[in-house]
Amino acid sequence: MRLRRGWTPAPATVQERAAPLTEPAESRLVTRTRERHAAVHALMDHGATITVITRELHLDYKTVRKYMRAHDDEELLGHGPSGRHGVLDRHADYLVRRFAEGCHRSDLLHRELQARGVLTGERTVRRLVQRLREGGSTSAKAAPSPREVAGLLLTHPDEHTEQDKLQLKELRERCPALATTGDIVAGFAKVLVNQLGADEIDSWIATAKDSGIAELASFADGLTRDLAAVHAGVTLEWSSGQVAGQNNRISLKRLMFGRANYDLLRKMALLN
Repeated sequence: MRLRRGWTPAPATVQERAAPLTEPAESRLVTRTRERHAAVHALMDHGATITVITRELHLDYKTVRKYMRAHDDEELLGHGPSGRHGVLDRHADYLVRRFAEGCHRSDLLHRELQARGVLTGERTVRRLVQRLREGGSTSAKAAPSPREVAGLLLTHPDEHTEQDKLQLKELRERCPALATTGDIVAGFAKVLVNQLGADEIDSWIATAKDSGIAELASFADGLTRDLAAVHAGVTLEWSSGQVAGQNNRISLKRLMFGRANYDLLRKMALLN
């Protein structure tokens, strides 16, 4: 901002200097998210389908589906149970105590929370009360994402934390197919890392094909199509890793940007 010559700002008053900073109001995005979530779930409560909701609210199909899947607006705003603390987690002890005292009405608990300065919807409190009636906890535990599960399976057991071990144990107990997948993946890693030889990889391929898991069987079929190279990979000390790495560096990092000839490309590849 350009100021006129000779202009000086007016001094702040004592009250202005001493006034405490107030908490900023909700942004328009937050307000719109809350309003859309309420509108979508209101139509859901009346039995409206996703097609009807899309047409009524003039929203994209994927957007409506996202709002329908979110249990409350806090989840959409990044404060829900998807790996973070919910808005009611800080008041869990109070809610459990009130429920134990016989207060099982969500509308009364909602008003009490409002009096305590908690900004949340009655629907959120109603779901919490339902979980308490069913003997659950006050926080909804989110299921791990496919990426997180894959990370647990592919990480070496020695690098697992205690929490990782407990989570993996629970996942294996609840999903036998996942337990089978984990064992087969661990066996494949053992063969590769220790280079156990052609017989071991052939045995692993047979196990994967008979596992009943389509993805593993498909991967095993792919290995059999180039079995000689696979045998070489688990028996020989040499590999094409260096060649593949250099090719990746040249093609993906775009050393030449297509602006020079082969001679310069050769020098860049050798000198870098």
